[in-house]
Amino acid sequence: MPPCERCLALADDPRRREPPACLALRGTAPVVTQSAAGVPYSMLSFCCRDCGTGWRLYDRANELFVSWVPERPLER
Repeated sequence: MPPCERCLALADDPRRREPPACLALRGTAPVVTQSAAGVPYSMLSFCCRDCGTGWRLYDRANELFVSWVPERPLER
């Protein structure tokens, strides 16, 4: 199934903090780890209720912005 308009909009603005209403949280606890450079971050997984697109929300410690990353490349 192709991504919905809200998922395409999120892909165009991946640094916004507020998730679209169509995203449902998978699980409740964030995965907390650190990058190869030693920077700690947390990751939450979401799934779009409308189109099924999977998303990961990465939030690095002491960073103003977050990163929304689709689990698979989006086909436009």
